[in-house]
Amino acid sequence: MNILSSLRPHRWDRYGFVIGAVLVIALAAMPFLTDNSYLIGIAFTTLMFVTLASSWNLLSGYTGYISFGHVAFFGIGGYTCAILFTDFGISIYLAILAGGVFTMLISLPVAVATIRLSDVYFSIVMLAFAELMLEIAVNLGITGGTKGKVLPVGDYTLVTYELMLAVTVVTILTSYLVVRSYFGLTLTAIHDDEGAASSLGLDTTRYKVGAFALSAFFPAIAGGIAALYWLYINPSTMFAVTTSGDMMIMSVIGGMGTVIGPILGALLLTPIRAETQAAYPFFHGIVFGLFFMVLVLTFPNGLVSLVQRSKRLKRITRRFNQTELANMEETDD
Repeated sequence: MNILSSLRPHRWDRYGFVIGAVLVIALAAMPFLTDNSYLIGIAFTTLMFVTLASSWNLLSGYTGYISFGHVAFFGIGGYTCAILFTDFGISIYLAILAGGVFTMLISLPVAVATIRLSDVYFSIVMLAFAELMLEIAVNLGITGGTKGKVLPVGDYTLVTYELMLAVTVVTILTSYLVVRSYFGLTLTAIHDDEGAASSLGLDTTRYKVGAFALSAFFPAIAGGIAALYWLYINPSTMFAVTTSGDMMIMSVIGGMGTVIGPILGALLLTPIRAETQAAYPFFHGIVFGLFFMVLVLTFPNGLVSLVQRSKRLKRITRRFNQTELANMEETDD
């Protein structure tokens, strides 16, 4: 009974579920209500980055092990899906799923080899791993090398958009369940003090490897869907270091170590980046960088702190009203 009660959503969570359900229905219906390819493209990219940021947050946000190379999983999943679909004629659904499973299997030895490193060395090794995957993609014939890989022509816009929406929802729900579980509690303990967690008998390495593999699976799925959506991929796109930076920036802006944080960061920054890149193509980096600095300085704990302040303000107001009511009753007596 205690386990069931611990999994029961809080009142604020229920509000979030209702808002999220309405938003998901609206997003799912959008391709049927408009043929604006630019708007659909922005929505697709935003959903993709919600998935990527939330996946990155599963590892780095909850354990404190900052990954600079998480784009490697995005690229591996994308290329695996593209090769299976293009060269072997496997259906898009099986190709996407196979890309996710294959990437997760690759992530296990990488996790075992790197997760015992200190924070700084872990970040550097992950960056080197992403660069290694980039070089492999450049030099392998099956990937198309620097010329990239062209997928069979077809109209996959609708199916890939809906698939990305579904993967985004599953990623967010997974993050929520992780946070509410013993697994998530252990990851938080590792983040706070790994030595203390180990002294309590927790197998911290096993939990970190599990978080690592889980955070690799969803970016790989997103990479496979993106490959089918774009119909052309190349190493510099699928293994771009800036993509790892975007995952990190969106999580930091939204609020690391929270479920809603990466969502807020991706929803805010993806459209803004697209608009600034279109309006200021030569100064996009400067404009976006300044905007990022302002947000970090204004909200050092992320945009999620606004929600937390709102909750705190309502609690204070409620207590104040209760006190005032008690004082009035004493005066009447």
